[in-house]
Amino acid sequence: MRKLLLKTAVEKTGNDTVIRVFLIGDGLPREVQDGGIYFHLKGYTGFKPSSLHDGLMFLFLFVAMEGFDVFEIDAPVSRKAIRNAHAFQEAWACLMPDRYKACKISAKKEVGDFWLSLRRSETALSAFSGGLDATFLAVRQSQSHNWTYPLKASVMIHGFDVRYDNDEAFDRLVSRVEPLLSGLKIKPYLVKTNIRQYELQSWEHSFAAQAAGVMHLFYKDYSYALFGSSEPYDNLVFPWGSTPATDYLLSGAGLDLVHEGAGYSRTEKAALVATNSIAKRTLKVCWEGQDQAVNCGRCEKCVRTRLNFMAVGVPNPECFNEPFEADMIRTISVKVPAQLTELKTILDYCRKHDVHGEWVTILHKKIEEQQLRLAKAA
Repeated sequence: MRKLLLKTAVEKTGNDTVIRVFLIGDGLPREVQDGGIYFHLKGYTGFKPSSLHDGLMFLFLFVAMEGFDVFEIDAPVSRKAIRNAHAFQEAWACLMPDRYKACKISAKKEVGDFWLSLRRSETALSAFSGGLDATFLAVRQSQSHNWTYPLKASVMIHGFDVRYDNDEAFDRLVSRVEPLLSGLKIKPYLVKTNIRQYELQSWEHSFAAQAAGVMHLFYKDYSYALFGSSEPYDNLVFPWGSTPATDYLLSGAGLDLVHEGAGYSRTEKAALVATNSIAKRTLKVCWEGQDQAVNCGRCEKCVRTRLNFMAVGVPNPECFNEPFEADMIRTISVKVPAQLTELKTILDYCRKHDVHGEWVTILHKKIEEQQLRLAKAA
């Protein structure tokens, strides 16, 4: 029986908190087992050694269910999080039975839900990368309606889209999006981590679990963690790291994970973002470009986002430094089904809203070409 053991060392340094993770199990790199992975919470001291470790459990859940029979957390975990983690594992074992299986989870202390529910405050934070999904969420949830969440803060994670060792690019990204967050009265929390350096789990499968895990570290001050949706309800992709079918299972007794915005396609999200002049300027979607603080304008995701805005009548939002050219579409190379689905939703939007043009014709041909290529590769 293979066991994965998670221990932490929590240290307060001035106004910051550093959480060092010791992930002990057969086959894992020695550096990982010796506490090489860290989470540096800047300007936040609310997480203590005695705090719920729901988030740390979710952060490494894919490691556990891919290679271990037992996942033991040497710290407190809420019973709600353990129940949800079991159901989450069952979902992934169903989706990918050849890769994942549900392992047994145990904690040093299992904390009941009742007393935790009494101390919860009616406030929310979100995961914020500067991208379209996160920007749409921030703009939409900052509106005054009786259905919106009381969004007060966002977590920006250095080490996900921007490499953990690229401080200069992350600092510029923070400066880039500051006008938007400030205008919406959203407090930014900055967290630095090197978890992706070790490639312990598939990013395409685990990105929501990892983002949720980081947000859980702030559970003492917030009740809801909002995570921007990927695909809309009418075009869901499985298996994929974030869907409304599984994201809510990343909740614990201290923090509820909310999958937000799945009623909208990416193009419909662009339509709302386009109404905010600051958001059009601060949007940052690129992860392939050499400069990780700006949009290269020509990678697959940049071109796809340009098409989202083209479809809603905004050909050149200020977040891109050069004008759109239809020939950019011909350079797109789809790597996963979710990217192809995104292109299809743009074409669907154009059909529904009677949008025509040379670029629409080129996009239609590109979708047919990439669909055939993916089918051959399957």
